[in-house]
Amino acid sequence: MKNIYSILNEALVIVFNLVLKAEEKFIRSLGVNLSITEIHTLEAIASDVEKPMSEIASRLSITLGTLTTSINNLEKKGFVKRKRSEKDRRVVIVNLTEKAHDIMEKHTSFHENMVHEIVTELNKQEEYALMKALNNLIDYFTNKYGEE
Repeated sequence: MKNIYSILNEALVIVFNLVLKAEEKFIRSLGVNLSITEIHTLEAIASDVEKPMSEIASRLSITLGTLTTSINNLEKKGFVKRKRSEKDRRVVIVNLTEKAHDIMEKHTSFHENMVHEIVTELNKQEEYALMKALNNLIDYFTNKYGEE
């Protein structure tokens, strides 16, 4: 018989993979040529107005070179546009295009619907227990492996 640790480990792996598959399926349903990584890059850009590429790279925990490659691809696909900062011409600012904003709204709705469906059958005590468990996971990974 499996112990609680192996059951939880297996469940975490399954949930992680199912969320990725659900996101991939959702992205394909939109008919856009974007990867999950590109969606998450757009998400990092969308979170703040006038964010320089260095901050976006830091938020995604990737190098500036890796981000530059991703931004090049997203720009070719029409999802982002770059401009130089008026205060410091060395700084490159990335903004989402209208096309990207539309995708991000749909992506946000996808996540909201997913969470709604997950908690709809839970009572308040179960919701609290789920939130507590997820916060414990976040704390563990943040403390052990760095910021989100």
